[in-house]
Amino acid sequence: MPERDAGGQPSAEEQLRALYENAESSAAKAFEQAVATPSFGAMLARSAENVAAISRIGSDVADLVLRNLRLAGRSDITRLARQLHRTEDKLERVLQEIELLRDELAASQSNRETAGVASETASAPARRTGSASRRTGTRRSNPGNGGPNGAGRGAGGGPAPGAQGGSRGPRSKAS
Repeated sequence: MPERDAGGQPSAEEQLRALYENAESSAAKAFEQAVATPSFGAMLARSAENVAAISRIGSDVADLVLRNLRLAGRSDITRLARQLHRTEDKLERVLQEIELLRDELAASQSNRETAGVASETASAPARRTGSASRRTGTRRSNPGNGGPNGAGRGAGGGPAPGAQGGSRGPRSKAS
């Protein structure tokens, strides 16, 4: 039962509750009518766009602050991560090439060793005599004179400096 005061009127609490329920029902009807219109959808879409734009602006401002403080931002870190990934790929390719070259070198050395052992056994006497003749050959000393008898540069083998001979010297004038 509703509470009544001494004069038979509804109490202040009852009046407040009735006003609240009346306001709530009229607000619900008004919101239902507003949501049913196409302009509400357009307003909601614009609001979502504005929220996204504001968040992007905030992110850009934060990146600028970090850049001005000379600290690495998100874009710097992602750029460095891409560079690091490319460098790792290049290093991996270089290591694969080095491994391939080592395998080829080992194969060629083993082929030379097997071919060298076979050729040494076949030509061992000829090679020994050839190396012995090189050791016993006479060495000619070269003291800078250009020949065995000293008739090279600077030892008087050619015309003396300033001497007239051939077409190199100045011509004498006939008087």
